Amino acid sequence: MRKKIILISIIGVLIIVSIVASYYFIRIKNNAEIKYLKAIKENKPIILYFYNKSSIGCELATPIVKRARDKYGDKINFILVNINNRDNFGLVELYEIENVPAYIVVNAKKELLVDAIGGGIYFDEGFFKLFYDRFSKDPNWHVGKGFDLEIYRYSERIKPSKPYKPLKP
Repeated sequence: MRKKIILISIIGVLIIVSIVASYYFIRIKNNAEIKYLKAIKENKPIILYFYNKSSIGCELATPIVKRARDKYGDKINFILVNINNRDNFGLVELYEIENVPAYIVVNAKKELLVDAIGGGIYFDEGFFKLFYDRFSKDPNWHVGKGFDLEIYRYSERIKPSKPYKPLKP
């Protein structure tokens, strides 16, 4: 009888440990910050897309970003960041995201190219193709002194508000 109780207790503990471990693994796997830390080590540009599932604007923009990720993900790291996920708050704070949808684009040198934050900014697939074409030729491409008019025409708000500087993990 005593051996049965010990055996049942051990099985119960193992079940609880496996449930906790699987929850932790799923949480880590879906964490955009982990993906970001891996992405900045690669020699590829990054497009961060900040969204909120309850935002109507994000409902419109998210499918476009996902299609672009599927189409252009070989040359550009796309990271979708749900601002409601508490595990992503570090990225939200790093880029001072207050409104969504928001897009952050950095080149392979991790220089900030675009910070288009909120206010009804929705880019079509042409916006992502433009970066794909530029980054295919040079992953370190940046807008430099003359701001690229092809990019500018998508929005007056996408000029970087911060100076170009490498990002730190």
